[in-house]
Amino acid sequence: MLVFKKCRDMPKRVSDVFEVDAVELRKHNVFNGFIEIDSKFYVDPRLLEKTSVDELKNSYEKVTSYFDDVLEDVLNVIEGKGKFEAIVEKLTFSEIPLAGLGYSINHNGGKGIGAKLANNLSLTVVELVRQGILDPVIFELTGLFEQGFGSDRISDMVIRILLPELARFSRGVAESLNLPKAPGPTVIGGQCFFGLPCYSTHGVLLVPQDILTSLPLAYSWTGADYIKFHNEELRKYVNQIIGKSWFDSPTWKEVVRNKDKFKRLILEKPELMKDLLNRYKEKSASPYDFTKDPKGEFRWHDSAKDYATRFPLNLRDLKDESNEKILDAICKHFSELVKSGLSIEFYKESGEPNSEKIGQLILLELLECYAKGSCFSVKYEPNDGIVKLSSQNNCIEIILKYTSTRGISEYYEKLLERIQRNSVLPYTALILIQLNGGKSIISKLDTLDRGYTYNENKISRRFNIDGRIEGFGDSRRPFKIY
Repeated sequence: MLVFKKCRDMPKRVSDVFEVDAVELRKHNVFNGFIEIDSKFYVDPRLLEKTSVDELKNSYEKVTSYFDDVLEDVLNVIEGKGKFEAIVEKLTFSEIPLAGLGYSINHNGGKGIGAKLANNLSLTVVELVRQGILDPVIFELTGLFEQGFGSDRISDMVIRILLPELARFSRGVAESLNLPKAPGPTVIGGQCFFGLPCYSTHGVLLVPQDILTSLPLAYSWTGADYIKFHNEELRKYVNQIIGKSWFDSPTWKEVVRNKDKFKRLILEKPELMKDLLNRYKEKSASPYDFTKDPKGEFRWHDSAKDYATRFPLNLRDLKDESNEKILDAICKHFSELVKSGLSIEFYKESGEPNSEKIGQLILLELLECYAKGSCFSVKYEPNDGIVKLSSQNNCIEIILKYTSTRGISEYYEKLLERIQRNSVLPYTALILIQLNGGKSIISKLDTLDRGYTYNENKISRRFNIDGRIEGFGDSRRPFKIY
């Protein structure tokens, strides 16, 4: 999920804001993520055991030791020798400015874990310990059974515990690559750090890419990884609570979709949690392959820049043209790029469609490149998927959608109604990317078009662009009609 202000410029990567070669960042094991975009990458605690970063040696032991201390507080509370508030305090984690993982680089971003979430988690942990589960690894699996927790918050907890180590790593990278440094101390999580890389006026933390994954180990299991049942009675009980057959569920996410049910299950049958912990410890975690980028999280950015260079469009020559001619020129040019091979960026290596947001960001990046040195400015409204191109005399909206978008017919009908009843809207066009198997959707939209009429101030153009591909992985190529 992308997180922006209501309307903003093209997002930049860490290499862009620090003006450093992306290859150099990779050599220093630095995650070159986007600034102020909610990242799909997380710190997986198990990867801390494998990291090549000297500053993070023994970091996994530090994390487990921290949670061991929490469990000690839990035992004290159960034995009547401690205060519940001590547990809550240790499970409350403030927000942090971490470059490239979806946190704002200009202020303390991130989600953090507030008092309410920490209180709820503390109550659950107390119950687990009462059931004889006294293992710090349960905190790595919190997202499976605790409402409000997911892989992002588990990542936040680990990052918060390792602030000093990440600060040393960031400071070392800043020194090696001669990055600008914060002029004074940077306060993060109540601690002061010096010499951090500086963007604007704030020090920020960098993160090693070899501790990141797109889906942490605990969330990536398949049916073969599920808990073993020791008897038929327990099997029937589990299926009754889950509401469907445990073994018939294709992914772990489906099994634990209802976290309240799953929590009830492990609290009533703690042997299941113990078995889950054992299986988790036996599995090996793997970092995301940022070189191959199999999910296409970054490749689109480099491809868009490459296409903008190889296939230029001079918007300066269009400054005196009408909105309609400018829009036609942009959309026809974009269509040619898609046919020339840009279409593969709409898909993952598996052949599955990528996020529609990536298609919008490709268009945004292209227009940003084309608008340099012209009178046009480019903005993006991510909530509506609108790319805006404007100048003193022009105002154009381009909406990019996939034929695979859920509810696209209903969306298009509402768009037509909106345009018809509002005469002061900018000149609007919809770019509809036909993905594999989307031809029937285009026919439906054609039928909707015939039900609406427009005057000159309410023209809406739709550009159908064939974005189908053939092949998978590195053999992907634009679809051709033979």
